[in-house]
Amino acid sequence: MSVVGHRTETASSTERATVPVVERPQSRGLRSWWRMPAGHARRSAALWALATPAVVLLAACLPLIGTHDFYFWDDTEIGGFPLYFHLGELLRAGTWPVLDPGMWMGGNFLAEGQWGLWNPMILAIGVAASAANSAIVFTTLLKLVFLMAAALGAFLLARSYNVRPQLAFAAGVAVPLNGFTLYMDAPDWASGLMTWSMLPYAWLALRRSTAKNASPVAFLVVAYLIVTVGYVQGTIGLCLVLLAVGIDRLCARDWRAVQRVSLGAVFVVLLGITVYLPAMLSADVTLRSNDEVLNTGLLTADLGGLVSSGIPTAVFAVSGWWGEWTTTPMLYTTWFLPALAFVSWTRVRPQLAEVRDVAIVLLGAAMFVVGPSDAGALRYPMRFMPYVALAGIIGLLVLLDRSLSASTGRSALGGAIGLVLLGSYISYSQRPSVGGIMLWTILVMALGLLVVWLLVRRSGAPSRTATVGLALVLAAGSVLSVAAQTALYPASPTDHYDMPEQIEGYGKPLPVAVNDVLVIGQPSEIFNVTTTSRFDDDVTSDPDLTSAVAAKSRLADREPEPPRGDVSQLWDETLIANTWLINDASVMNVYSIIQHEAFADSLCMNHRGETCPDLLGWLFTRQRGVSTALVDLLSVDTLHLLKARVPEDKRKAPPLGWSVATDGQDSVTWTRDEPVGPAGGVVWTSRGTSVTELERTARTVRLKVDDVPAAGGQAVFSRLNWPGYSVTGGTLAEPVNDFLVAVDVPVSTEGGIVELSFSPPGWTTVRASWALALVLGLGWSVTHLVLARRRRRRDADARAHFSCSA
Repeated sequence: MSVVGHRTETASSTERATVPVVERPQSRGLRSWWRMPAGHARRSAALWALATPAVVLLAACLPLIGTHDFYFWDDTEIGGFPLYFHLGELLRAGTWPVLDPGMWMGGNFLAEGQWGLWNPMILAIGVAASAANSAIVFTTLLKLVFLMAAALGAFLLARSYNVRPQLAFAAGVAVPLNGFTLYMDAPDWASGLMTWSMLPYAWLALRRSTAKNASPVAFLVVAYLIVTVGYVQGTIGLCLVLLAVGIDRLCARDWRAVQRVSLGAVFVVLLGITVYLPAMLSADVTLRSNDEVLNTGLLTADLGGLVSSGIPTAVFAVSGWWGEWTTTPMLYTTWFLPALAFVSWTRVRPQLAEVRDVAIVLLGAAMFVVGPSDAGALRYPMRFMPYVALAGIIGLLVLLDRSLSASTGRSALGGAIGLVLLGSYISYSQRPSVGGIMLWTILVMALGLLVVWLLVRRSGAPSRTATVGLALVLAAGSVLSVAAQTALYPASPTDHYDMPEQIEGYGKPLPVAVNDVLVIGQPSEIFNVTTTSRFDDDVTSDPDLTSAVAAKSRLADREPEPPRGDVSQLWDETLIANTWLINDASVMNVYSIIQHEAFADSLCMNHRGETCPDLLGWLFTRQRGVSTALVDLLSVDTLHLLKARVPEDKRKAPPLGWSVATDGQDSVTWTRDEPVGPAGGVVWTSRGTSVTELERTARTVRLKVDDVPAAGGQAVFSRLNWPGYSVTGGTLAEPVNDFLVAVDVPVSTEGGIVELSFSPPGWTTVRASWALALVLGLGWSVTHLVLARRRRRRDADARAHFSCSA
């Protein structure tokens, strides 16, 4: 008989000769993993835990050497940070925002989802952002904190599988440095980084909550924070963990643990209803109404890419806004992935059940990565690559840890080198221009794997020095991989707007703005997108597809002026997307994830709020059925025209009632001679209908009906027809131009009151689900606490009784 971990197996005479008995601490199992060893071992584990985020901080700062704004890129600079800044300003003013009519398609906060209004962490980040002086410094520090949090979470998660602290350190260093996190989530998609970095803690806490006497509080808190960020991939990742742990406990026939996982799943579902129901019920009027499953190839991977994910410098045919070929190693997981060849499957086979949940998460995430590009509103499947990296690295380190006492022959080293060669060839075959770099990569990786093999090849319990050496080699390789990657690929492949660093810089444009502003033009066409790779010589994709605007918007086809590199002067006169939220002007051209479809079509506006030049002519065209110009229906008092897209003869000749307020290098601003006031109120009434506005807020308008003809009348509001509007004293009419709220006023209301009000669709269900989730979480936690105290009291009484009997 041979003992492996906490399991017993029967070994043949051959196995006894080649597989010695494990001389290492026995696996304590899931129920007691958190009991730290006493004395020196406890201090050593704590030091490894502290070293993990410290090393990741060092590695994460390496990209800043060549690109100081590495973590302030694309959606973060024009979407995320301005969103947090504006949210913080609203909160400091005592407002929890639900709707802002003046922001139009970007102003339905709950439907947008990623404002994180239910999330105290996001609210705190918003308040802190609104007090920041430097957007780049604040964002960089925020991203570094979450990368360090992910590192510590991965360390603790690995420890929950009884991995040695040294190898858990290696896992914690490698996990946050995966390619997609480093080049996409960390620079660009902050919500993705936040939710993913918290997942190891949720996973860890769920494993604890399924063990005897483990409190569910930690899981409930972290799960709440993940779901309420509003990033659907993070919620799906959490659901994968719940599914994996549930199946694991079901296979183990641990029925009490299955019940706890089920309670956790109900908690997450209730929170999901809270966060996502308004968007789902608003989908009919947005561009997210598509329920098709299709594959455009956008941000999808294939199995060849996953096979090569252990090569730090490998790039693949991953299409995106940059074209058909990715310019960064975003499929990279960890350089020591080929060390899978060092695993002693004879030794680990009896313990594979210990990582059953890891395998399920890994398989589920990988299926998303290689799946279709669009499944309804769910897009960009490669966003699940960090989850592949997390599960893959944790699983690999668990298997290596269990294999350290087994003999590792030369054939294993050959297998590891073979995996390096295979992955390198797959990458080279897709992009031959990186051939020279791949040769150096093969050489360095082979050397690193040779050192790893020398440390693990001897049978018997490894010495403390060998284990420390192994951990340091694995971690050092992860750090050196980042250094090599950022030297070759200095920034994210997404667009870079080079926005102002200091907050005061965002206040320069539009000093003469009056009430609501509409910007006409595309700022992103005026400057060059920063290249992010030194290997672009063989990219043959259509240049038009490399432009995010050309690929993602439906703007009018007109030849723009040649782009220029220096944009410092441009941001003195105009801004883009959510950066307008930092400016004092009330600008309607803000970022929208969901986009109101009819509004976007009518104004030729993309998700960043950029518009086509033809809009200028449409604005002053009388609209069908109301005999009023579109600019009046929108309650716009200021027009901001970008010269790069608006011809000179048009921008210098404002129509009657408008005047040129400023004429700069890149823009011209018109203001209305007699302002009509901000959006949200009545902008048109039918013949014979007269109303007086009594009160207006973001969500309600109260009108006194002065006159109504016998056949009834109608009032039109400068508000988008989001689902959720209701009327007292009248009825909702068909939207004007398919996007403006209209109300039919009956003759019986003359002299009375009509009130238009907005509540997010499903608002009662949303609040009830949130309350039920809190009640469930509180009830579960209190019940656990009461039962745990009773058990401790009962155990104490039993010990006392035994002592008296003795």
